[in-house]
Amino acid sequence: MKRAGDLETVRRRAEHYAARIGIRDFVIPTEPRGDGSPYLEIDEDYNFVFEERGVERRRWKTKDIEELMYWIFKVVISDIAGRFELLNRRTGEDPRRQWFSKQEELLGLASEAWAARKAKEHQAILARSPFRDDIG
Repeated sequence: MKRAGDLETVRRRAEHYAARIGIRDFVIPTEPRGDGSPYLEIDEDYNFVFEERGVERRRWKTKDIEELMYWIFKVVISDIAGRFELLNRRTGEDPRRQWFSKQEELLGLASEAWAARKAKEHQAILARSPFRDDIG
């Protein structure tokens, strides 16, 4: 059973964060596009669903709207930061340096807690797979 008004609440909250980051015309998809990109379903939980060619690949569930916001914006910001890195690539530098840094910077515009959380995620990645500059 859907919670009345929740989609509009989610949209308003997302628009608030998008404005802080500087993203205009922000839209949260509510239908699958079939390309692996996520969309939102709302039932008794918020469901952030990744579907590709009709096959559900991942489903993140929460009742916490702030957790949902983090998920939405970490995906959006990852794409933005990846494009930034590609346009500003530095020869001999691990591309994750700029990509990770830009993610933390942009998430920090929305929430310092989000930036800190993403930094911890990056630290865990780097503990398993450290930066490797000057390869290739």
